Amino acid sequence: AIKQAEHEGLRVRLVTPTVPHGLGDDVAKIADMMTKAWTRLWQGKAGVQLRDSLGLFGFIRALEVTYGQNGFHPHFHVLMFYHPQQTTDEAWERLPERWQRAAMRSGLPAPSLTHGCRIDDGQKAASYVSKGVWGLESELTKGHVKKGKRDGRTPFDLLRDYMKGDKQAGAIWARYAEAFAGRRQLYWSNGLKKLLAVADLSDEEITHKPDDEQALLLATITDEQWKLIYRRRMESAVLDLAELSVDALRRFLEWLKGGEA
Repeated sequence: AIKQAEHEGLRVRLVTPTVPHGLGDDVAKIADMMTKAWTRLWQGKAGVQLRDSLGLFGFIRALEVTYGQNGFHPHFHVLMFYHPQQTTDEAWERLPERWQRAAMRSGLPAPSLTHGCRIDDGQKAASYVSKGVWGLESELTKGHVKKGKRDGRTPFDLLRDYMKGDKQAGAIWARYAEAFAGRRQLYWSNGLKKLLAVADLSDEEITHKPDDEQALLLATITDEQWKLIYRRRMESAVLDLAELSVDALRRFLEWLKGGEA
């Protein structure tokens, strides 16, 4: 989508709307209210005017959550596709205030005008791409596996800590799983996939993809084996063995269990 947008003369900004949160918050309820606030942002005459002022062609919204000293922190990462000649910086500077108003009307605490709706421009997008392995698109689609910043832990941080013996982290992860099970991670605004020629594949089409695009089961790993692999930092070695020889991988797993290599 990003590559096609560039071809069409569009640009992308990364917008991160958040709301204040506390330890006693119902994270599922907060996530629902945030979704309503984002929808409210674009409704009615004011919403149409906002869209026009930003030169907005569409957006891709991702739901992400971290856990820190103040409890769960649900927030959005949104790729905003816009035409540079149909907007101004001043129009984008009004977005945090509009988000604050929509959040409050949806029953949420007032987001900070300074930190409640961060907007990163094309330079930020370029910095993501320059990292090579973690592009701007990965910020949207892989946020659940990256390591959290400062005191915030991602869901996979919680699982990593649980594997190290932190039972409280496991209990927190279970609360996250209950609140977010079945929620859509990515939401595309209406018409954007068609505009950017992004194909939607049905389950049947995915099933009949060529073999080289399908996953192959080489071996299974038990929880205990994975803990040993993780503790010894041998994740990449396991992947290398899987590509080299399935038999070698199986012998390695047997060795981990205490058998002969």
